[in-house]
Order: sequence, then structure tokens, then C-alpha cells
Amino acid sequence: MTTRFFKVYGKSGHRQRESFNYSSEFTCYSGETIAVLNSNITGTNLYTLLRITAESEEACMEALKGQISDGIFENSAVGYVGEIKEADFMEIFNRQKLYRDEYLNAILTEKELKKEYKSKIKDGTLDLEEYPSFGCWLYNCLNYSCALSEFN
Repeated sequence: MTTRFFKVYGKSGHRQRESFNYSSEFTCYSGETIAVLNSNITGTNLYTLLRITAESEEACMEALKGQISDGIFENSAVGYVGEIKEADFMEIFNRQKLYRDEYLNAILTEKELKKEYKSKIKDGTLDLEEYPSFGCWLYNCLNYSCALSEFN
């Protein structure tokens, strides 16, 4: 098995449309496994990161071409597509994980956050409808955290 990593940008002057979707991982009918890391993990809408695992390097490239022509990028204006090293891929992923951890730590140490909120956040039992003052902000933070943890 071979794994290759790619950065797929939007067309010049455009953000990458796919990057607005949630990150995902799936296996194609032909057997390739593709991890799609979008803005909920990368922190940007300029590009989408792909990790493609297939039987050979040629199969990885065919899977990439297939995703651009009629796969996840079918409705996107694709610009530059560049292969990146695994270390660069992991550096972006780990940098965002660090930001996520710092961000959640800041949330959990806010003076306004009562102790019962903290424990409910930590154990995953916080019902946002029960605490509307947190609004979408906290929901997005927790969603971002869960998205990153799926790729650990």
C-alpha cells in the first residue's frame, strides 16, 4: 500500500468550495482510502488536504484525478493541486490540534464559566438548548474538537 498527500486549492481568486464541508474519510469502490481534511480541521478555506492510500502510486494518482473530475471536487473550481510530504501534512494537522487544545483550554478556564458547565463540557453531557447563552460559539468549538479527534 502507498499513501500520498495533496493540497487542493480553489481556482485563483477563489476559496476551495469543498473546504466548507466537514472533513471525512471513506473507501472507494476500487479500494482506495481517502481522508479529506477541510476547514473544520485545517482552519482555512483556501485549500483541502487529501490523504490517499492505494495499492500503488499510480492508483493514488488515478484516485486523485477521479475525485477532481467527478468526486468530492466535482462542483468546485479547482486550482493548483500539489503533492505535499507526509511531514507537511502532519505539521498542518498537529498545528491545528494544538490550536484546538489551547482554544478549548481557554474556554474551560473562562471566569464566567460555572463549575457545573465545565464538568458537563468535559464529560460531554452539556445540552446547548439548556444553556442558550453559549449559543453557536460553544457548539462550533466542540464540533471542531470532535472533528480533529476523528483523525488522531
